[in-house]
Amino acid sequence: MKIIEALERRRKAAVPVLLYIEAVLLLLAFGAVALHHPARAADASAVLGGMLAAAAMGMQNAMMRIELASLPSTTVMTMNVTQSAIDIVTLLGRHVDPATDGAKREEARARLSRMWPQIAAFTAGAAAGASGYALTGFAALLLPSALCVALGVVWQRP
Repeated sequence: MKIIEALERRRKAAVPVLLYIEAVLLLLAFGAVALHHPARAADASAVLGGMLAAAAMGMQNAMMRIELASLPSTTVMTMNVTQSAIDIVTLLGRHVDPATDGAKREEARARLSRMWPQIAAFTAGAAAGASGYALTGFAALLLPSALCVALGVVWQRP
């Protein structure tokens, strides 16, 4: 029992650190393009900013797969959306095999109930990111950086 409690404390401590690293990477990506506005995609500041943003996405992916693996993934949305579409068709479809149809529908219902919040949040986040970039350019990276820090602080609370 003490081993499980120690693992949970370590996991609780690791998530904020990963969120803070993600925030720093996003801030560095912003800094790379803010200090020297790239005119072309091949400019060094654009390449560096893109690499730092990709590193931030990698950090989030690692956090989801290693520290938050029990939650539905937020980093493979194509798979989540595809599976949710399959589940909706399963729920709305006609009975094909009465012996197994009920179990398949229940699995689809349970899976969809876990995935829809992530899909809705992803859609809202993508729309907010696109709007933020349209309005403020690369300064739009400041909001997710701040959110990572805020989530890290909230996660650390007892």
